[in-house]
Amino acid sequence: MRRRDRTDLRISRALIRCTDGISPSASCKSRIMEEIREKESVMRQNQEAAEHRRTIGRPFAAKFGKAAGIAAALGIACAGTVIAGGMIGSTRASSHSGYDYKNYSALDQAWQDAGLSADLPETFSNGYRFQGASLVSVEDQNGSGETIGKSKEVNATYRSGQDEVSVMVSGKKNSEETPTDIVTLADGTELRYSSDTYRFLPDDQDGKALSAEDQSFENQPHHYISYGGDEAESTEVIDSVIVTEGDVTYSLQCGHTDTSKDSLLDMAEEIVNE
Repeated sequence: MRRRDRTDLRISRALIRCTDGISPSASCKSRIMEEIREKESVMRQNQEAAEHRRTIGRPFAAKFGKAAGIAAALGIACAGTVIAGGMIGSTRASSHSGYDYKNYSALDQAWQDAGLSADLPETFSNGYRFQGASLVSVEDQNGSGETIGKSKEVNATYRSGQDEVSVMVSGKKNSEETPTDIVTLADGTELRYSSDTYRFLPDDQDGKALSAEDQSFENQPHHYISYGGDEAESTEVIDSVIVTEGDVTYSLQCGHTDTSKDSLLDMAEEIVNE
């Protein structure tokens, strides 16, 4: 529907340019302008509704799609994060579908491309091994939709058998979100663990009002609505650990299992000691 609205709007504007040249009647022009104003109002309402949900939740999965959204969900700044330009209302991110850096040795180039002074192990002690990394372009916006920051981040993928862990590496970010648990290391470094439940709705629901059930779901702590699901909605639990070392924030995330919390905490501690 939104795409059709934009097409109609372009046609309406083209009609105005054409009719200006042949001096249409005032009533004709008035009807055309009224149609344009009506369509612009509908477009604004749709966009504001979608932006509001991304503001109170986490916008990443909506931008990346379901699979990539899980990998990027916590690495990119979320709504409520504070940066130099103010409070982030929403975040837009983009990356290639494949790996930009396919070998561990290429990570040095990744850090350079992202402007980061970071480090990651090739293999963690629990068996997770580096598979590849992608460069992510991020644009932060405030509640008014104004751009308040742009940055580059690196999303590295590690795998052990069929299990996968994503490590998003970014500049230092101070999230105001309350984690599920905080583990403090001997040197005072905090490992912030969260277990979040995502409900993925089909793409064609983006911009529409949430059902009472979905609204109730989203109102619960650590529950988020996003888009990119199949024809039917689906729900997934994502575990994450966030740790900041100097000017760099590392966000590890994976699908929930009985051992995912301990695995992520151990891996985060290894990054700190790297």
